[in-house]
Amino acid sequence: ASTQEKITVTTLLKTTATAAGQSIVFPAGNTEVKALIVDLPGGADTGWHEHPFPRYAYVMSGAVPVESDRGVRQTSRTGRFFVEQTGIFHHGTTTVPTRLLVIDQAEAGKGNQINR
Repeated sequence: ASTQEKITVTTLLKTTATAAGQSIVFPAGNTEVKALIVDLPGGADTGWHEHPFPRYAYVMSGAVPVESDRGVRQTSRTGRFFVEQTGIFHHGTTTVPTRLLVIDQAEAGKGNQINR
């Protein structure tokens, strides 16, 4: 006889908006999904950049303060899942090693990050 474990589901995020309060808009046409693990050492700076399409980020460990060119600053810590702002230049910094799971949805063959 087999023992069946109870399946549990924990919602990490349910939203219709980015971290900046923008509506989430998907690329028209051929969409590509890309999943990445991003390891940022302590003292890292991502550089100023923006995303034309949705980028989802889950902080697996550490913390990443993100500042927009509009002067808004938000810190995401271990366990937070969020949708990055689109069309707004921003940069992230770290003081401790930080690991992110990042999921992009963008036009196939095009990147989802524009550096300043």
